[in-house]
Amino acid sequence: VSDPSLYNVGDNIIVFQPSTTAWLESVNFGDTDVDDPWKPGQIDIYYNRVIEEVNLLEEKIILKEPIYDHLDRAIAPAFVYKLDREGIRQSIGIEDLRIQIQTSGQLDEDHAMNAIKLAGVEDCWVRGVTALHFSFAAIDMTVASRISIVQCQALEPHSRIEGSRRYNFNVSIQSNNILFQNCLATDARHAFISNGTSSASGIVFHKCHATGDYTTSEGHRRWSQAMLFDNIIFAESRTNNLLGLYNRGSYGTSHGWATVHSVAWNVVVPPSRRIVLQKPPSRQNYAIGCIAEITNVHQFVHPIGFSELINEVPAITSLYSAQLVQRLNIGSGPDAPARLSIQERGLGLQLNWLDISGQESGYVIEYSLDDGNTFNKLTELPPNSTNYFVQDSELSSDKGVFRIFAYRDDSPPSPFSYSIKLEDGDSYLAATADVVQNSQRIKSVRPIENIHEIFPERSGAFFLVFPNPIQQTINVRIPSTYKKGRLTVWNSKGILLHNEQVCPQEKAEIELVLHNSIPQGLLVIKFENEHLQLTEKLLRFR
Repeated sequence: VSDPSLYNVGDNIIVFQPSTTAWLESVNFGDTDVDDPWKPGQIDIYYNRVIEEVNLLEEKIILKEPIYDHLDRAIAPAFVYKLDREGIRQSIGIEDLRIQIQTSGQLDEDHAMNAIKLAGVEDCWVRGVTALHFSFAAIDMTVASRISIVQCQALEPHSRIEGSRRYNFNVSIQSNNILFQNCLATDARHAFISNGTSSASGIVFHKCHATGDYTTSEGHRRWSQAMLFDNIIFAESRTNNLLGLYNRGSYGTSHGWATVHSVAWNVVVPPSRRIVLQKPPSRQNYAIGCIAEITNVHQFVHPIGFSELINEVPAITSLYSAQLVQRLNIGSGPDAPARLSIQERGLGLQLNWLDISGQESGYVIEYSLDDGNTFNKLTELPPNSTNYFVQDSELSSDKGVFRIFAYRDDSPPSPFSYSIKLEDGDSYLAATADVVQNSQRIKSVRPIENIHEIFPERSGAFFLVFPNPIQQTINVRIPSTYKKGRLTVWNSKGILLHNEQVCPQEKAEIELVLHNSIPQGLLVIKFENEHLQLTEKLLRFR
């Protein structure tokens, strides 16, 4: 920033990037097909953040949460301002409700649109809510930050089956860092969706399930960023395309690029159903370890995004869980170097990059001679470095791939920069970036032809444990498609408190009553059989 002395640790700020003509040009004005192209001021980007550190020496402010798109002052100067917090509602929870909206039938619309609406809120949650017969959403939100929606069900919407209806779990404008976990949607047009355009970002759908979908879960329009669909199971669908990380062209009102920098991870769709994955301009979308047909073929055709381990089971079964464990146990690493480029000079070449890390210990440059399959360390540089001159004597070939990462002694390293190739004297930026750290690619457990045959459990519903927290009684709901297995309860010290064999095909809902002698604290409940292990954490109080 131009003057970091204006800010203090703990300040609530807005990072704002206006959608200038130059920025719009860099994203092809949205690729809106025959509709009007995006116009300046329509696709402004906002991030609601808290300052974690002020670095006067490097003229940087460090944020508690990341931002999710490139900020390039050459084409769209960004601004930082402190938020007027008047009227913001905080730390409010809605729990254990059943909301059944009265209607005159499945296609009736003369009734409440939403069951729950969150507006102007932060650090709030909804847990254990079941909502039926809404026409728009079971849970909708606008101007919302750091919200958790846990163990909620959005069932049987009543409305016509057409546009602007049946967005069962919906994130709308000015909303950041939203978590949906262990949620169920039925009969949706868009079961899990961002409808908040460029002001909505950082949206996670984790361990959720949808049945009877009429169309895709997706980022819906105009540059929603950083959506993660992680361990989502779709079943009994009424459509061929279940998830869209893609361009929506002239749909709606110039929807264009609906989703960028977004990931489908370990998503399962029924046989012959598809995930539409497309690469936005100068950005990327990803599909990793999904059981689906991955395609870029849609009404608006664009290059396919990055995918790997398709129809395989990734060893890292949940990206969200893996990153959460890392962040809680060893913290977050520095940001990756940006804009790695090559400038040819005399008897060598110069690598240049942007130093956007905060308090890094140094940088490591790596070099590959086999088109990026394996890398070796070329050199290590001090913190705040922004370039390195590579002499011809250091290169064993005129073809190679470079990449760079930052490291900090007390945390994980940064992700890699984008790779850059030197080939016959020409250089260009690679179209894809590594999505895992430390050059460790995700290894598959086993290749499979049809996960629904080998793991029939994966096409059923999810493992549901409630309420949470508990006092004495635990209700466990296991899909009836699951085979016989063992149900156990453990405390945080690893002591076994309960152990029984159960058969979900005979009894899908089980009630456990804890003994009074079991102390309060964290409990872990597991269901496991020969095919899988499911785990949930509970907090017990008395």
